[in-house]
Amino acid sequence: MPTIVRPVSKPRAGSRIVVGAMGLALVAATSAFAPAVDGAAANGRSPTAPAQRFDWSKAQVQELIAAIEDSRTHGFDPADYGLAALRGELELCAELLNAPGSVQLDTLARSAALALASDYRRPRAQRRLQDQALAAELDAARRQGRLRAWFAGQARA
Repeated sequence: MPTIVRPVSKPRAGSRIVVGAMGLALVAATSAFAPAVDGAAANGRSPTAPAQRFDWSKAQVQELIAAIEDSRTHGFDPADYGLAALRGELELCAELLNAPGSVQLDTLARSAALALASDYRRPRAQRRLQDQALAAELDAARRQGRLRAWFAGQARA
């Protein structure tokens, strides 16, 4: 698809001052939130950022991926546990970022592990009946225009 270029009107002289002032304000605002340096820069040394620590190691995520794949033998669908997202984030960390992990990887791994653990805890027949009942309740609340109240009731249960 071709790019459309539109003519831009010339800025007024006063707008340059406003834009410049906004830039200075942005620099001042962001520097107020910048992490303090322990004097390393003042001593001619380059300050280093503290190493990020992650809850899930790459090995643990790989083991979780294997467990999710194994869940197929118990009647679960690995796609229900974000298998593709886990693999993609793991690959991103390993190959592109050369990082030991990421906040996203931690979040994906934790939620996938908890979802799988929850599904293993409830017997399959019980889970299917509960899910059908839950879906029926949700549909009824939606049809009656009571979704918000229904969700609030679920939080109290």
